[in-house]
Amino acid sequence: AEGSGGILHAACYDAHNGDLKYAKRSAAGVWTTTTIDSKNTTGYYPSITIGADGQPAISYYAKTGGNLRLAKFDGSNWNITTIASNGDVGRYSKLMVNPSTQKLNVAFEETSTGHYMFGEQSTNNVWSLSTADASTVGGGGYISLNFNAANQPAISYYDAHNADLKYAHFNGATWDVM
Repeated sequence: AEGSGGILHAACYDAHNGDLKYAKRSAAGVWTTTTIDSKNTTGYYPSITIGADGQPAISYYAKTGGNLRLAKFDGSNWNITTIASNGDVGRYSKLMVNPSTQKLNVAFEETSTGHYMFGEQSTNNVWSLSTADASTVGGGGYISLNFNAANQPAISYYDAHNADLKYAHFNGATWDVM
């Protein structure tokens, strides 16, 4: 992700240590790397964006526990919270800022059911979660998240059970799946 002043931000899973890593390249071209989360095996499938406050935010899967987590930088420290923890959730997350609400939004796979989920963060850091597609049974991943002209979320993803590329968009009341 590119932040203000051309500063680049990246997140990755360190397979050797089982940790979530963050790298930042300054305007001068110098990279610095930090371990963000190292408790047990964590950091799979990271997605990074720059929040409305100009600070990086990373969604990622914590394999130990099967949870979807958020690491958000507040300007001084990284704060880690859980987005979803019901069953085995959080693989293939895609994190973005809704251009209308300026809130963090995330799409992800609920692996225990194979369903695809969507969440929006409220102002008090509580996540409102909804099922975008409950017809999938085998998961598959490869999620993309974007917003239409009305700033309603839309996701594309791979339905592995049916070997289909699918698209779901929120119509203001429910999710339409194609």
